[in-house]
Amino acid sequence: MNARFEISWTRMRADQEDANIVGLDGDVWLPYALDGAPASRLRPYLILGVGYHRYYGETSVLDEEGTDNGARSLNGGLALVYNLTRRTELVATARYRYFSWDAPDDDEGQPGDGANATATSFSIGLQQLF
Repeated sequence: MNARFEISWTRMRADQEDANIVGLDGDVWLPYALDGAPASRLRPYLILGVGYHRYYGETSVLDEEGTDNGARSLNGGLALVYNLTRRTELVATARYRYFSWDAPDDDEGQPGDGANATATSFSIGLQQLF
């Protein structure tokens, strides 16, 4: 039961908007263990992190003229890790991302309205430890 650090590249496609969001996330996986509980092959984790993403294409989320296409994200989630063997894990995650875009100042120096969006993802996979 150790904390983990993960860097990941993400590509999300919004078919109804004909847009892509791509970027990098840095997440910390914090183990959750009950004091005095015996070691288990099944381990829960809390996932917290941040990211930087860019959108490409047309989207109604960013309809503000001149909106910067660079977004920051706050990430949160839960993971369950099960050791199949000593070096192979089955991993299931549920993640939530909150994206925030800024808009440039208008001609009078007033800040423009930015935009925000959310994304939820679920995944199941195998990890090989080295």
